[in-house]
Amino acid sequence: MAPKGRTRARSGLGRTFLVAGLAGSALAASTELTLYSRSGLRGEHRSFTSGERDLDRSGWGDRAASLRIEGGAWELCRDTDYRECTVFAPGEYELHDTRFEKRLLSIRPLKKPEGGADTYTRPQARYVAQRLYRALLARSVDEDSVRAAVDEIEEGRLRAQVDSMLRSPEFRRTAAELSPEALLAQIYDGLLGRPIDAGGTRTYLPKVQRREYTAVVLAIVDSREFRSRLPR
Repeated sequence: MAPKGRTRARSGLGRTFLVAGLAGSALAASTELTLYSRSGLRGEHRSFTSGERDLDRSGWGDRAASLRIEGGAWELCRDTDYRECTVFAPGEYELHDTRFEKRLLSIRPLKKPEGGADTYTRPQARYVAQRLYRALLARSVDEDSVRAAVDEIEEGRLRAQVDSMLRSPEFRRTAAELSPEALLAQIYDGLLGRPIDAGGTRTYLPKVQRREYTAVVLAIVDSREFRSRLPR
């Protein structure tokens, strides 16, 4: 008989996988996932408290036979870079009869985005990243940069991504060369693809004049108009 509290993959899978509606749930600060090389939580093991986009790098690619999750939900993914993922609730799992047997290549804790904002799918995160580059740097984003930005946004760190771009020498040069009015027009066009209207000028120009750029960008990204354009 399995130890008390253990969730076997075959008998308990339906109870322990999270439904999509729980994807925004906050995690406990001490969330942890431990992989074991043998069934029954035995053998070599390693614990993780943050995401690993390629488990081969740590020697755990396709090795886990069982695992324990504590503190909050995690995504288990059959491919690197968090692709082909399924959400697992806290519990203990045997992988021998699941789709993850000998096919577990990336993992990450399920995080609640900053400020309670909505989560983004990867296509949506890519769209946001591309628009941010146009709005703040007035250019398209290269593939290496967009991949890193998408990772940040998809994992709930939109504010951190915006702040990082605003601290860049490239943005500082742009801001120094433009008047507040011209900079706000660039942000509007980059994010919404249209000229700024009188209402937008009235709402956001005082903030741009005070250099409250992050607040302006996040407010527009959270607007109904911008969200309506996100890929479905």
